[in-house]
Amino acid sequence: MKCMCDLANFLAAFWALLSVHAGEPLGCKPIAGTEQLWSKPALRFVVAGEMHGTNETPAIFKDLVCSADGLKRPIIVGVELREQVAIDRFMASTNRDLAADALLSKGEWHDSDGRTSQAMLMLLEDLRALKLGGAVSGIVAFSVWRLGETAAKGEKRMASALLAAARRHPNALVIALTGNVHACKKMLPGVGSYPLMASFLPSAETVSLFVTDRGGEAWNCQGDGCRSHKLSSSGGLQREIKLSPSASPLPGYDGVLSTGLHATASPPALHPTPTSGTPHSRDTFPSRPATCPTPSAQWCVGPSAHQAFTNSSGGNENRNREFVFPTRRIGPGSDSPSAASIFSRPSAVCVTARIVTGPTFTLNSTDTPDPGLP
Repeated sequence: MKCMCDLANFLAAFWALLSVHAGEPLGCKPIAGTEQLWSKPALRFVVAGEMHGTNETPAIFKDLVCSADGLKRPIIVGVELREQVAIDRFMASTNRDLAADALLSKGEWHDSDGRTSQAMLMLLEDLRALKLGGAVSGIVAFSVWRLGETAAKGEKRMASALLAAARRHPNALVIALTGNVHACKKMLPGVGSYPLMASFLPSAETVSLFVTDRGGEAWNCQGDGCRSHKLSSSGGLQREIKLSPSASPLPGYDGVLSTGLHATASPPALHPTPTSGTPHSRDTFPSRPATCPTPSAQWCVGPSAHQAFTNSSGGNENRNREFVFPTRRIGPGSDSPSAASIFSRPSAVCVTARIVTGPTFTLNSTDTPDPGLP
């Protein structure tokens, strides 16, 4: 009963905050470099790859969407969520509070990863305002992994959802926010020997941007629970878009979207305080000795090698991160953590994380995804 009261009190306070937020102008801020981005010929897809769980990335992503308003094209915004029907109702409803209650009742909003953070809920509220004002034509939930399929097939399914959304709107521009692994156009050996989501989009019509910042904190999940964790700098010193593969800390991206800010953590919309609940994402954290949690946990934590940034500040002592992989049930044909099917409750094997060189990666899978596409 106390838990229900606490949740009710939090929701009341949060809706009050959203009501104030909804009454304010959107306050879209310019981003240096958008002119060059929008002038690219044949551009159909822009994919921003983030570290889930910060306040700053959803905010600058909203500004990126705003900056496309003058293109006189249908703008479709992709979000790494799966409850399309609830999102559509939220976007179209004249009673925002009831629609938002329905949205938050869905299972994915009870997870503790950064895709369902308070900042992401604010982003959806902003996208709702942009859609009602005619600046955005639609929002597509493209986290359409199916239970039991391989990570490789899940990546292709995510891209298929974006491609289908583009086909439904002639001359549309699709702008998507996703974890930075999904946004890579090349295979990442440390992640798996399979193509990632952005690889399935038409390369000449797609710009992939690695989101960078000055370091700080992000709310995500580790062996010690789901809470705010430290992030090292990924090199985003200025607020800008820079279209150059060499600007990205890693190959496979066409450039960077830099917040120019220190990252601050955005906790889950329905879990405003630190929790020791089950993590549901794969993120990176400051390095420490590899550990494996108790058999009841679903995580395995392993260290990464020193990162080799091309555009970051600070010495190597600030460049250690750690991969936190959800443990997965290894099935037939699954010969590595990255090839394994989506993890399932209540228990799984604890796989050993590979050592990977590079900045922040996220790859969030869901245990009950919307089938979405055939």
